[in-house]
Amino acid sequence: MSLPSQTPRAAAVGRAHVRTHHRRGFRLPPIAIAGLVVVVGVGTAWWLTRGDGSGGANPLGPDSARAGDQLLDDPYAREQAALRTEDASHTTDRGVGGHADPQPPADPPVTISQGGTGPGSGGTGFVADRGLTIDQPRTLGESLEGAIEPAQGPAGAPVSEPGGAGANPPPASGAFQRALTSAEQRLAANDPVAARSILSGALGDRAIGEEHRSQLRARLTEINQQLVFSATVVKGDPLADTYEIASGDRLSGLPAKLGLAIDWRLLQRINAIPDPDKIRLGQKIKLVRGPFHAVVDKSDYRLDLYAGPPEEEREWTYIRSFRVGLGELDSTPTGGFIVKRESKLINPHWVNPRTGERFDQNDPKNPIGERWIGLDGLGADAVKTGYGIHGTIDPGSIGQQKSMGCVRMNDTEVELVYEVLVEGISRVRIQD
Repeated sequence: MSLPSQTPRAAAVGRAHVRTHHRRGFRLPPIAIAGLVVVVGVGTAWWLTRGDGSGGANPLGPDSARAGDQLLDDPYAREQAALRTEDASHTTDRGVGGHADPQPPADPPVTISQGGTGPGSGGTGFVADRGLTIDQPRTLGESLEGAIEPAQGPAGAPVSEPGGAGANPPPASGAFQRALTSAEQRLAANDPVAARSILSGALGDRAIGEEHRSQLRARLTEINQQLVFSATVVKGDPLADTYEIASGDRLSGLPAKLGLAIDWRLLQRINAIPDPDKIRLGQKIKLVRGPFHAVVDKSDYRLDLYAGPPEEEREWTYIRSFRVGLGELDSTPTGGFIVKRESKLINPHWVNPRTGERFDQNDPKNPIGERWIGLDGLGADAVKTGYGIHGTIDPGSIGQQKSMGCVRMNDTEVELVYEVLVEGISRVRIQD
């Protein structure tokens, strides 16, 4: 039985095809030739236009070697192609990992200014240090404007100019942040004196809220720990200097000899001198000039210490703060005072004016502790007598109204205040 392929009909057909091929040769139909020409033309055009146009490698990488329409219709492919193109174009100017090398920002110029509102202008005005020879505008607005760089808008244009026509003053948080930034720049440049001036000036800006003012005081306290209460002398500091012990010098006599408005015990403290009677000829010590003053804020149970000329409150520089206790039933008077002459006492005795009870020196029950600083009222406040700043044997009374009208302090802190406030010179202002 024959298979289907071996039937006579199938065999004949096959033979006829072979015979025809050998007889006429292989010839493509005209339509096939035209199609081939079109395919070759398209392929050549694609080859010439891919990559950089010269037949080179495709900068988009092997994943993009697909038909143009297919690449454009694939969003992920477009994204990846764009990323590869960006990486390729930035290869020559980028650092490790394809990220541009960061360039440190230029240190913006900072103008250190002085000035502030006076007592009659509605602000505290305790601003820059006295003695700096750079610009000295006479208003607090000028002081902050000079010391703090204005915020910048597009293309470096100021967002607003304080005090400019039609301009709104910057928000308090902005003024605070600019002051802090400028001060940190000065500290980074090893200029703590300028940093102190900037922050102390900002502290006099009444537009800055109490939360931010508290932060300013904390930062200034840190700075003044070095500038005032350490043995370090920083060049350009108007409050400090270096002195070489001469023949015949005694530590207790240096304030009078050199015109320093401080107690000699402050020199012993900041120079860490164990025995004030054993200073050496040629020994170099730090001097702090003073004078210092205090402002008591009754609403916050806080005493702020400042340095500067007694009659120029607007030139006072903030130093640091202390917690205090006040008089019962709000009996601590407000007003302006001066440290009373011959009133400062160490380990004093005390007589209770209400009961006549006497407390001798070293009596552990003596309510006023180890220090007493008497106060005399000034001007219209001259009638306010018998008040003072003193220590306490009741630390828990700090931050409360428990005294007979005086300002109470912790014993260790009142010792420092005792050393910086001077009789007949230092001013004390008590305010609500």
